[in-house]
This record gives sequence, C-alpha cells and structure tokens, in this order.
Amino acid sequence: MWDNNLLYEYSVLAGSVTTFVLALCLFLVKPPQIALFDVYRRSRLMLGAGYAAYALGIGVFVVIPLRSEAPLIASAVNLTYYLAAEYLFGCSFISLLDPAFCSAGRMRRYVLSFCAAELTLWGGAALVPSGRFVWVLAGVGIWFLIQAGIMTLVFLKSYRRLKRQLEYNYADTTVTFIRWLHLSAWCVIIFGMLCGLSLFFSKMWLALLMSAGILVFIYIYVSVENYALHLPVVQYVAENPLEESGDMVSGEGESMFVRRLEAWIAGQGYCDADITLEVLAERVGTNRSYLSGYINRHYGKSFSTWINEMRLERARHLLGGATPCTVAEVVEMTGFSSVSYFGKLFRKAYGVTPTSYRNR
Repeated sequence: MWDNNLLYEYSVLAGSVTTFVLALCLFLVKPPQIALFDVYRRSRLMLGAGYAAYALGIGVFVVIPLRSEAPLIASAVNLTYYLAAEYLFGCSFISLLDPAFCSAGRMRRYVLSFCAAELTLWGGAALVPSGRFVWVLAGVGIWFLIQAGIMTLVFLKSYRRLKRQLEYNYADTTVTFIRWLHLSAWCVIIFGMLCGLSLFFSKMWLALLMSAGILVFIYIYVSVENYALHLPVVQYVAENPLEESGDMVSGEGESMFVRRLEAWIAGQGYCDADITLEVLAERVGTNRSYLSGYINRHYGKSFSTWINEMRLERARHLLGGATPCTVAEVVEMTGFSSVSYFGKLFRKAYGVTPTSYRNR
C-alpha cells in the first residue's frame, strides 16, 4: 500500500531539486557572447531566476511541514514564490517575442509591485490576527490573479503578432520555432492555478501535481535550449517587423516588378527550400514590406500560405503524373522541410495522405 505522506514528501523534494538543477544549468551554461544573443541571454537568466524561486519556495515545505501545522503561513509562502515566478516567467517569455518589452521602467515597476505585495503579505502575517489574515491572503491572491491575467494578455498579443510576422516572412515551419512558448505559457498558467488550489488537495493528488510540474519544467528547459538553434531567424523578424506599407526600392515601377514576380512563379522559384520574403524581394527588385503588401492584396494570403499552396499544387502534379515520384522525392523537389510537415499540409488541403493520392 502506498504511503501518501511519503509520496508527497518525495515528490516535493524531487520537484525542488529538479528545478534548482535546471536553474543552475540556465545560469551556468552560457550562450554565445555576441550581440544577437543578448535578448536570449537575458531571457535565460530570468527563467533561471523563476526556476530558483519555485525551487526555494517548495523547498520550504521539504524542511518545514507548514501545510499541516500552519496552513495560512503555507499559503503566504505559496503566494510569495507564485508572484516571483509569475513576473520572471512572464518577462522571460514575452521578451523573446518582443525584445523591447523588458525596459528599465517596466522592470522597475514590476519590482516595486512585487515588493509592495510582499510587504502587505508578510506585514499582515506579523501584525494581523489569524482570523483577519485570511483577508490579507485573499487580497494578495486577487492581486496575483490580476497580474497573471494582464501578463497572459500581453503574452498572447505578442505571440500572435510575431506568429503573423513569421508567416509573412518565411515559407515553411518557422512558426513552430515559437510554438513551444505558447504551449509552455499555458502549461505554466494551468499548473500555477492548480498549485493555488493545492490546500484543497489530498497528498496523493499533490504528489501527482508535483510530478507533472517536473515534466513541465523539463519540457520548458529543453525547448529553451533548442530555441537557440533558431534564434537568428526569429530574432530578425522580432526586431525588424514589416511596416504597414512600403515603397518600391527600384525605380522600375510596378509593371516590371509584376513581370519579374510572374517569371519567378513560372520558373517554380517557390520550390527553393531557402526562399524567404526578403530573398524574393531582392530578386524582384523591391522591399519586404511592399512585396508582403502586394501578396496580401493580390492573392489574399500571407507569404507562407501563398508559397505552400503553390508547392502543394506542384506536389500534387508530381504525385499524380504518368510516372509518379515517391513522397520523399516530391518533398525534396518542392522545397518542404520534412516529409511529416508536407504530409500534414497535403492531407489538410486534399483530404488524403500523399501516399494514398499517389497510389490512387
């Protein structure tokens, strides 16, 4: 028979140790010391600080059985590291999407907000009778929820904006480079809300929650490390967003630009795996903003959708020809980055898998 108390203690200890080790990795493993990685480096440090706050917060419960002996103080400890982790995780994620987010003024306001909440919380714990301290906890808890809601809205707005910019600039799976941020943010939000209700959970459910938290934090850490591989692509778009409109770079006029673009399409330039909005703009003699606006107006699509639809049509022709190509050959000939991504888009567009279409 499982001992629920023992499971709870081991899970809390494992969670504290795991997140503390991950925090050390984020602090000690240095990304390249070049300007391109400045925002990423700052984000890693804030994420590491968030991990450390969580590790120390739940580590208190390893040493002192507050949950059973002083539940109100346990709630105050929870709110302390929740607030710290909220600000640190939120700033870490948002700064990757919007490099200008973590300005000195905004960070100063967050620090002052955190200090004010902590003074209220622990001043109340020291000075207010326990019967009324519940109201102090409730007030700080509401403040925490308000701040969490604001940061969530800012994150979603930044995520959608960068996702749209990536679709306007790149043809393939580049948007997946930031998708982990979206999933990670919701994992942290859901996990935080469940932790906020932890006083109402049995120790067995708490052990399961702590175990799930370990998996969430490991996933975020691995994703942050992998993100560094794609940083130049995403950072360029984040720091150089498309303008609402753009003028032609060359003086040849739109008719020449259109002829060049049509010639590029006729030559199946869209099958180039390395094609981007910037590369195409250079080839047809204009700039990114003008080309993006033209594609949106003339075709009613983003750059990514426009390119991939032409690639899919070409792939369909190759798969259904008199001597059909293999799926792997089609992927290579049409510029898709992987068989799985091609299969996903093809099935969505035509309702069958590439292999089924070829065999048919």
